[in-house]
Amino acid sequence: GGWPPAGPGRLVLPARRETRRAVKKALLLEVVQRWNFPVQQGACCLFHMGVYDLACVSQSLMQHECDADFLPPCAWQCEGCGLLDADSQSMCPACSWQQAPSMPGIREADEEPRPGEEPRPTGEGNEEEEQQQEGGGPSGIRCSL
Repeated sequence: GGWPPAGPGRLVLPARRETRRAVKKALLLEVVQRWNFPVQQGACCLFHMGVYDLACVSQSLMQHECDADFLPPCAWQCEGCGLLDADSQSMCPACSWQQAPSMPGIREADEEPRPGEEPRPTGEGNEEEEQQQEGGGPSGIRCSL
């Protein structure tokens, strides 16, 4: 395995919209809150130690060999936040978006934006700019695994 090449890429499911970054963060934090992770002496807070452990686990996963069969579930996508799921749902478990029963949970890339929404084929904003502001990926993390 290895890190992907630098620069923007295509979506794994091009007919779907990108999952919002805020939802990705919330779901990751929900997972970390279920872990009993190590806390180093002198750590600033449990939040940052949990995020550090998450980064270490992610870094470890990057060392695994490639999986050509890896694919997110794609039966349903929330119109509100872009979360993907294997089962069709009436309410999104991440953002509580209510689906109308007659509407599919998929927003095609060529579909018109909702009123007041800017047309964006991928996600909620300029992901590259947001990553630069946040410091990008975990490349500088040193984990004792």
